[in-house]
Amino acid sequence: MAVIPAKNEQQTISWVVEETKKRINAVVVVNDGSEDMTKKLAAKAGAHVISHPVSMGAGAATSTGLRYALIKGADVIVTLDGDGQHDPAYLDPMLETFEDVDLLIGSRDMREGGFWRRLANDILAWEISTLSGVKIADSQSGFRIYSRRAARVFVDEVTEWGYGWASESVLLIARRGLRISEFPIKAKPHSGKKGTKWWDGFFIFYQALRAGLR
Repeated sequence: MAVIPAKNEQQTISWVVEETKKRINAVVVVNDGSEDMTKKLAAKAGAHVISHPVSMGAGAATSTGLRYALIKGADVIVTLDGDGQHDPAYLDPMLETFEDVDLLIGSRDMREGGFWRRLANDILAWEISTLSGVKIADSQSGFRIYSRRAARVFVDEVTEWGYGWASESVLLIARRGLRISEFPIKAKPHSGKKGTKWWDGFFIFYQALRAGLR
C-alpha cells in the first residue's frame, strides 16, 4: 500500500497518485486539512482519501496513513510526498531492493541543494547516525518503504508531528534493532515557498536530540 500525505497539493496530487497507481494498486492520500482541491483530485485520480479536518502536520498525516495501512493488513508500506518531489518511478527499483530490511529510505542527492542546505543535512545526518548507531545519509527524506514492524514503531512511538518526525522515526526504528538501508534518488526541487528551509534544521536538530534523550 502507498501512503501519500498531502496539504494543498492540487497542482501535483493527480500526477503523483496516477504514477503511483501504475506500480501499487492500493493508494491512500491523507489530506491534511487542505483548503484547495487536493481531496477531490486525489479521489478522482483513484486514491482512497482520509482527511484531517485541520492541518496536523506531515508527521501526523504519515502516522494516520501508516495506521490505516496496518489496519488493512499491509505488509509493505510506501510513503512519498504529494508535491511531486518524489518520482514514483523510483518505486520499481526500490521495491526490488526492499529485502532483508525494515526501512528503506530514498536518500536524496543534496549536491544541487545549495551550500547551507547541504550543511544542514550533513549535520542532521551526523546527529541521527550518532544517536542511532546506524549510518544515515538523509534522515529527512519522506520517500520510504516500511515493513509492518517499522510502521508499527512509527505509529506507536513517534511524537514529533512538525519537522522532527522524519528524524525521530529513523532514530526509534534503529533503536528497536530493526534494519535500515538507503536507496539513492534525485528529488525534484520544491516550487515557491514549499518545503523546509535550511534554517529549519536548527529546530529539527533540537527535536531529534530531544527524542534521542527521551
